[in-house]
Amino acid sequence: MSRPVLFLTLFVFLFVVFVLGYRITFDSPVLGLLVFLGGVLAVFVVLFRRSVRGAHANNRGLTLLSEGRLVEALASFEEAQKDMGRNPLPRFNAGFAYLWLWRLEEARVALDSASKTMRGKPLRMIAAPALLLIAALQNERSRADELARELATLKVERSSVAAMSQAVWHARGQRWSQVLDSLSLERTRPLGGPARAVADALRAWASAELARVRPVPRALTCSAINTVRVDATQLAPFGALSAGRMAPRSS
Repeated sequence: MSRPVLFLTLFVFLFVVFVLGYRITFDSPVLGLLVFLGGVLAVFVVLFRRSVRGAHANNRGLTLLSEGRLVEALASFEEAQKDMGRNPLPRFNAGFAYLWLWRLEEARVALDSASKTMRGKPLRMIAAPALLLIAALQNERSRADELARELATLKVERSSVAAMSQAVWHARGQRWSQVLDSLSLERTRPLGGPARAVADALRAWASAELARVRPVPRALTCSAINTVRVDATQLAPFGALSAGRMAPRSS
């Protein structure tokens, strides 16, 4: 049942309960009050169960996301959003699923809108580095500069995801040593799941360029919570960073 239909049904139910309670009150005030309170309690139970179901779907999506099962994670976040209504968390988490699926514009919209909806800075502190990475992947320099200033304000400019965005800009300029410096193990150690896999892929690509060894290894294993496989086809988006020589070739 969709959320609008549910609320309409509950409204009609409460109206009927109110009318019955009002009529019964003339004969038995206590009984009328009990009928009305029982109706309110029933509505509360229905809404509470939907909220709990949404929270479970959101948590399941986070687990799937950490395992690199991105399509399943996205489906769980979308399911959670139906039950959690205006709560921005499912949409926020879906933004990361979109990002690692290379659906960059959808990721940007989801992360930006969700992080601005919730009061305070916690979500924005997580979203801003990811938005900076998206700007780098989309070659949006002006937006990246604006986000870099925001990261400095939020004091998260040294985050691991921000380091990945720096690596992308260096890769655009074929500055492979700087790519490796940006993706040092010290800076990328907090990464896990698909984010760690992408960082490993970028690092391997830069190392291959520096050694003038082609092709990039076909399979790179990510040491994350669960094994995430990245093959040469997943490196294809980086081929857009520049034409010709930068594009990794599969074996």
